[in-house]
Amino acid sequence: MLGGCHSHNANAWVRGHPSDFDNWAYEGNAGWDFASVLHLFKKIEDFAGGASEYRAVGGPLHVELPTDPNPIARAFIAAAGQIGLPVVEDNNAGDMLGASFFNFTIKNGKRNSVARAYLQPAMRRPNLTVHTHAEAHCLRFSGTRCTGVEYRREGKPASAGAAREVIVSAGAIGSPRLLQLSGVGSGDHLRALGIPRVAHAPGVGRNLHDHPLVGGINYETKGPPPPPRNNGAESTLWWKSDPRLICPDIQPVILEFPFATPELAAGLPANGYAIAYSGLAPAS
Repeated sequence: MLGGCHSHNANAWVRGHPSDFDNWAYEGNAGWDFASVLHLFKKIEDFAGGASEYRAVGGPLHVELPTDPNPIARAFIAAAGQIGLPVVEDNNAGDMLGASFFNFTIKNGKRNSVARAYLQPAMRRPNLTVHTHAEAHCLRFSGTRCTGVEYRREGKPASAGAAREVIVSAGAIGSPRLLQLSGVGSGDHLRALGIPRVAHAPGVGRNLHDHPLVGGINYETKGPPPPPRNNGAESTLWWKSDPRLICPDIQPVILEFPFATPELAAGLPANGYAIAYSGLAPAS
């Protein structure tokens, strides 16, 4: 589908903690500190809550807080406050540490994905062609310069050449796979697979850090709970497992329905909700 995870995931609009960006800059990536990227985030969004130091209106992507949240989501926020955790009005406006409702990319009750906000308007331009049912399987090179891509569209081979540049944007799994299939990666690894080497880049395909989302902490209600609203996961908590940490490293998310892996789902109660735990800063 067009739009990637923004077209099938939970519609949550979370910029990330400012220290994440500041750490990128600290490690040598100039211009990636939070103060430098904030204006880009503001340029993207049209926030229903109005403009402020951190938020903006007029951008292509509509962002709003949930309307009429589910009582389960409200109770999660209230419970956090009762045990002394901060309650944050807008987790994209300064400090996100505490319990809050998610920001959503929902407009008029419908998903407002990047495909809808950016791509569909741009598809009216004469200099843009979008091919669906097409999968890239090899990048073309002239020496070490990428000059195009070979792909299959509806089962038939096709290719496209580039006069200026090729952008590989196939996701955290697909991008390194495509590069390796094209001869860009660890020389030893490529040699073992019989792939001619174009460029020795040993970091390709390595060092992936993915954050786990653990399902299975389920609670049974006395009767049928209210049906899920908005995205079915309206409230959350960002917190630190150790107060000495600079930024939050854990994030429980309230789910307005039972939730578990397929192996455990058969034993879930019909009436219930879940809390899914996410680890935000894995070391591997």
